[in-house]
Amino acid sequence: MKRRFIYIFVFLIFGTTIVNGGVTEETRTVEYGDQEKNITVLWTDLNSNRIRVESVLAEGKIGQVDEMMDIYESSQDTDGYPLAAINGTFFNAYGDMQVEGTILSDGQLKHISNSGSVFKVDKDNGFVTQDVYSRIVGGLKGQWDWPNNWYAWNINHWYDSSDATMLFDKNYQGPKPDHNYTAIEVDKKIVTNIEVGGFHIPDDGFLILTNDQAMIAKFQIGIEASYRIEYYENDFENGTYKGDELDFAFIRTMVGAGPSLIRDGIIIVDPEKEGFTEEKINESRTTRSLIGVDSQGRLGMAVVSEVSVYELAEIAASLGMVEALNLDGGGSSGLIIDGQYIYEPGRELSNIVVIKELMRDPIRIELNSRELFFDTEPYIDSEYDRTLVPLRGICEALGATVGWDANSESISISRYGTELLLKVGSNEVSVNGNVKNMEVAVIIKDSRSYVPVRFVTEFLGGKVGWIQDIQTVTLDIVDVDAYIEKAQAALEANNKELAITEYLKVLDIAPNHSQTLKALGDIYTDLDDFEDSVFYYEKYIDIDPSDTNVLSKLGWSYYDNHRFDDSIRVFSLYTELEPTSYQGYYGLAVNYAHYQLNDVEMAKKYYLKAIDLGLTGTGLDVANAYLDSH
Repeated sequence: MKRRFIYIFVFLIFGTTIVNGGVTEETRTVEYGDQEKNITVLWTDLNSNRIRVESVLAEGKIGQVDEMMDIYESSQDTDGYPLAAINGTFFNAYGDMQVEGTILSDGQLKHISNSGSVFKVDKDNGFVTQDVYSRIVGGLKGQWDWPNNWYAWNINHWYDSSDATMLFDKNYQGPKPDHNYTAIEVDKKIVTNIEVGGFHIPDDGFLILTNDQAMIAKFQIGIEASYRIEYYENDFENGTYKGDELDFAFIRTMVGAGPSLIRDGIIIVDPEKEGFTEEKINESRTTRSLIGVDSQGRLGMAVVSEVSVYELAEIAASLGMVEALNLDGGGSSGLIIDGQYIYEPGRELSNIVVIKELMRDPIRIELNSRELFFDTEPYIDSEYDRTLVPLRGICEALGATVGWDANSESISISRYGTELLLKVGSNEVSVNGNVKNMEVAVIIKDSRSYVPVRFVTEFLGGKVGWIQDIQTVTLDIVDVDAYIEKAQAALEANNKELAITEYLKVLDIAPNHSQTLKALGDIYTDLDDFEDSVFYYEKYIDIDPSDTNVLSKLGWSYYDNHRFDDSIRVFSLYTELEPTSYQGYYGLAVNYAHYQLNDVEMAKKYYLKAIDLGLTGTGLDVANAYLDSH
């Protein structure tokens, strides 16, 4: 921090200013301390709604490398064209070429690093730097709490460590060595294969590699599996997250590197605090790349030779930046404008940051007040005068699963019991076997399938609106997750009746939603309404008969409802599934000990078995008291 006050910054305009589309190239002579340096800075006005700040991967994949210019040119499509670029986050340039920093593109997280800092760009091109902790939270059968929770270290990163748990999706094309991890394949949210040594990543799902036997035991072929990403403020000192969860619903692009140079107009350089230990980052004078914004909302990018990270921060401040971040440097530093190198990197790169200009004013899509981001842009088709949206993107945002049959060029969509079948070039849609017509046929653009936005509401329910002044389509569609969040909030406020109301709304849409069935069973158990708890637990067990946690709850609900034969049947099934657990045997013993059955020999047999398997607490007291008195 002292460096902020020791030096006096002076800059002079040097040479001419060149304007290229939405990017201005400016050369300055910057004086810092007792030195001065000529610097070329590329400025972009982020207040333009046609400007995109994008993270672009080599070959479009995590784990690949390519010439910087080739990556730059790959970002051009029918939506728009690149104006300028700078190198992005760190990668293992001397080894397996794996990305080492965080990358989020088009609202989708591609890779995680919880060291360093990030810059993030929201739906309105708002640019800030931040310390962010990202974590993967997995769930099974639509449930996220124990025993259905799982985890992973990262996404799209290979670790040569026996205790790693890794997750890979279609964006990964890095190392795939032979291994002895258990590979769990999840396709369209369903576990389809479990084997040791596999490395097949489903096109419409993900792959987990792990040696965690307790976690492996939770997965079975045919069950639902999914994950979500949670973001928190990073607590570098404790190596974990702290405070409230961060809302990333409106973040389009994020790139992690570091250390942060400037935040809120103040130099904050502290490499060690952010987890950096290498001398070449912390102390050495070398070629460095920076990205940041000034108070006018202009994005600046520059490559500066032979400076320390502290001097880079001073230079960023002299340029008027109020937010700035150090990117990868050394041989990775590169800067492009208008298809020409200003500074050519000394190696192939894995990722770059591209300034792209759209050819037309963008059409924005909001789903239940949440901005949606796509890897290709929605647009108004001039022939049909209809707003078209990427089919996969819009369906996945609604929680639907999407499949593609290349042979027949047909698309299948499944959401809460509604099954749709479409064909490229056709406006016919099969809805649960009944053929209906769309106003526009399925169109292919930039290798993506497009449908009219009203397709979403016509066949998946909801309402469509239009906000003219911001060119935004609003979609108001029943959202199961929203009802679940309201129900969970009601439970936290101890309002069980409201929670029941919200959960029943879920079942109106998705009658077999297992998380909801279990939650209703738990609520009615708390209310001592064992008839209703039995009803919902039974429906859950019809879907997942192997869930011993719910099976036990059903057994006790039968018992409390004086349905002893059913309770004994369920606890017997429990002992078959979990023969080394005392819980099933204890349930059997309590049933046989009830005065209406009073089968002393059977009760004693199962109490002794439960004790032998480690019965503890109140249950042990009950068992010993019964055995002493009989």
